[in-house]
Order: sequence, then structure tokens, then C-alpha cells
Amino acid sequence: MKIIQYTIILCLTSFACFAQVGIGNTDPKASLDITASNQAAPANTDGILIPRIDAFPSTNPTVDQKGMLVYLTTFDGTNPSGFYYWTGGAWTTTKNIYTSSNGIIESSKNFRLGGSLTSDTAINFDTRSLTFRVGTSSSSFNVSSNGPTVFRIGNGYSNNTTFGQDTYWKDGSTSGTTLGRFYGSSSGIFELYNSGSPSVRLITSGTSYFSNCNLAIGTTGSGSSYRLNAHASSTNYVANFQQLGTGSSAEGVSIRLTDISPMTNHRYLSFFRNETIEAGKITGNAFGNGVNYSTTSDRRLKMNIENITNALGVLDQIQPQLYEYISFPGPKEYGFIAQDLQLVYPQAVSGSPDSDPYKNPMMVDYGKLTPILTASVKELYQEVLNLKKENETLLERLNNLVQLEARLSALEQHNSTPN
Repeated sequence: MKIIQYTIILCLTSFACFAQVGIGNTDPKASLDITASNQAAPANTDGILIPRIDAFPSTNPTVDQKGMLVYLTTFDGTNPSGFYYWTGGAWTTTKNIYTSSNGIIESSKNFRLGGSLTSDTAINFDTRSLTFRVGTSSSSFNVSSNGPTVFRIGNGYSNNTTFGQDTYWKDGSTSGTTLGRFYGSSSGIFELYNSGSPSVRLITSGTSYFSNCNLAIGTTGSGSSYRLNAHASSTNYVANFQQLGTGSSAEGVSIRLTDISPMTNHRYLSFFRNETIEAGKITGNAFGNGVNYSTTSDRRLKMNIENITNALGVLDQIQPQLYEYISFPGPKEYGFIAQDLQLVYPQAVSGSPDSDPYKNPMMVDYGKLTPILTASVKELYQEVLNLKKENETLLERLNNLVQLEARLSALEQHNSTPN
């Protein structure tokens, strides 16, 4: 048996042989065809032992050994054990074929994206690229186009999520109807679309608008008839309009109706209490060329109705004044002093004499004086009627006296005439 083995080795090492060699078979299918002792149940010695080395040769092979295969039994420097082949310039492990790393995973010798990145990685296509940066404070996912980064997802440290170009939101797919857009150069512009056109625009420098939609502030419901519906649960004002200009042409709030002749059914402004009960309004007038200021005065909402008496007595105690304002000295105004009027007619006065006059001054509602003035005029009118009646009675008596005097005069003349 040893003679046969030596003969085979001698043939393989000493002679040029161009025939096919079979080991364990009589019909080799290649230059060297080795068959296991039992293909279905092989022995633990079936196979080929590639030369085993504990370290790479101190002198590298040449190109003549390109493709030479060895098995490294232990670490040699940074090279772990395994199969290595000579590429003609370096030893390369066959593990590179099956080992996955840096975001690549292997399953049944199939490779796909996945796992953890261990170093910065870029995937380039034409002028566009996807870049994965790895680091505790600088990791990020970047999308670049023609050089600049147009989208970045940061890690919350030094890199935040950033959009570098115009950003669109589409319906269903990237080719769907535009639903929103965020863009701008020096000023940021955010738009929401309706049927392909901007319906809402928010801009940091310019005109923002809400078109063909309702806006609710402080509530989730807007009501179909309200373009703007603002709610507040605190004691502060719901809204504040402030004109920062101080010139002579600076103006406040403008309320406009498109109708050229708004009548009394056209409201400029309405006031409600308990959300739904109207307490007052400003409307067009009956001629469509002015406004009416109206407040609640429905008889059906009132009780304990009485006529005003002694209106002249009340009016006599109200003292009109001529005065100047401390903050605007010079111009004279006619009016009332709230503290004085409160003592006589408190219905027309609001505020407290103990308040800060520069923050919460006492105020007078001059319209509230109308009832007492009207009642005073009616009392004066009644006095005029009474005086007129007394005058008529006196005139009647005077006429009677004149007639009596005429009769007496005629009688005296008659008596003085001789018979």
C-alpha cells in the first residue's frame, strides 16, 4: 500500500501529466477528482488538508504563486486564523466573502443592508449621495444633491434634523397632489395647499394668510360660519391689536363690509354674553349710509318696569364741567367728573375711586344719561303744558274782564247822557 502511495506522489511531483486523475473513482471529471469514501455518510477523514501555517512566510510569494491557498492556524499580527490566498500582492482571507460588517448583514451567504455602522459610509449615485456618519456627538444621516446636503437627520447633540432645500408633502406618493410646502431663502415660508393651491401661508417677513378655511385658537372647533374663532380660559384678553406706529396717520382696527349699502341686518360687530345671547351690536342703518349702535332693550327681557320721576331733581344735581386733561393740557372739553356723577347717577359710571387712574380710571357712559335727560325733557314739557293751560285760563279771564270793562264803560256813558 505504501508503494502505491509513493508511486502516486512521485507521479504528481516528478512528471508532467496531462491526464485526469481520479482518487476514489475510476472516471475523474476534472484534472483532479477526489471522491469521498461514502458520499451519503462520509468519514471524518474524507477531504483535503490544505497546508497549515502558524505564520505567513517572512518572504512573500511571487506572482507565480497567485491563487495559492493556505490555512493560518492562529493570529499572525492582526490577521485571525482562517483560510488565506495569495492575490499576487497580499494575503487575503476568504472570510471577506462571508463576513458582514459596517451596516451589512449576511444570511445564508446572502448579503443585505442592516446591522450597525462602524465607520462613516457613503452611497453615491450620479451627483447624489447618502452619507452615514458615525460618532457619539456627530452621527447623522445625510442626503446630498449636487454637493450641498439637502436633508439631515441628526442625533440631537450637535446635529439636528435639517432640511436644506424646498420641502414638499405630497398625497400618497412623491408624484401626488401637493399638500404642503416649506421653503424660502432669507425668510421662511410654510404653506398648506387645498386642491393644488396654497390655502394657508405663514411667512416670517411678508404677508401671512388663511384663505378659504377657518382658524380656531384655543379650541378644537371653529364653527362653520366663523373664519376666526378664538377662545381663552384665563382672565386675560382673547386678542390684542396694537398699532406700533406713532405718526398722525397711524390707525387701529378696520372692520369692512363689501356690500355698498349695508342695512340694519348687516352686522359690523356683535357682542354676546353666555356665548349665544346677543347683548349689543353695530350695524348699518336704515338708509345704508351710516351705522347704528344698539344695545339690548327688549321689553320681554325686563321686569318691575316703572316710570322715572323727579328727573329734573336728579338732573339739577348733575354738574357739567369744563376741564383739561393733565396729559394733554390746553384743549378744553365739556363733560362730567366721574366721581361726582357717581354720587348722583351711578348707572352711568364704572370703576372705583380707589383704583389706579393710569391703569383703571373711572369712566362715564354718556349714552346712559339719555334716559334721565329724556325724562327731564318730558317733565319740562309737562310743565310747559301746565303753564300753557294756566296761560289759556288767564287769557280767558282777561278777555272776560276786558268785555266787562267795555260793558261798564258803555253803561257809564249811557247814564251820563242827558234825557
